[in-house]
Amino acid sequence: MKANKPVIAIEPDMSDRLMDALAYGALSLLFLLPLSRFAELPETIPIHFNGSGEADGFGSRYLIWMFPVLGGLMFLVFTYMLWNPHKLNYSRPVTLENAEAIYQIGSRILRFLRLTISVLLAYLAFVVISTATGAQSGTGKWFLPVLLVGLYVPLGYWVFRLFRVK
Repeated sequence: MKANKPVIAIEPDMSDRLMDALAYGALSLLFLLPLSRFAELPETIPIHFNGSGEADGFGSRYLIWMFPVLGGLMFLVFTYMLWNPHKLNYSRPVTLENAEAIYQIGSRILRFLRLTISVLLAYLAFVVISTATGAQSGTGKWFLPVLLVGLYVPLGYWVFRLFRVK
């Protein structure tokens, strides 16, 4: 039988509001980049990059719209989850005593992921456009290591904090 979790409102603090503002900005950029540069794109654009950051897969220029479509859908799903933190699965039982702390950390993780994925997709759209138009060649060899460290270190920190909640 499924245990009912307390339903409480979590008020965002200043860092949450900053992440929200940056995420909305990245989402706007994600839509504006293809919109403003679509006419410049050749018929074939890079759609995949290998681990070294070199383009190794190509497709129609219309595939540039996959970034805003996926980003917009992801943004909606993460926003819904932020409004309903009690519907998420957590690593420990949620009680009335620990719900606020657990939901706060869960919400911070969702905000971080929403921001990171929005920035990542906007950056990838920029790289695809820049590579397709000849302004640059690929993501660069540091993209993947920076992405992995930048994603997993903060997530590891918040998961660690989640396990410390009693």
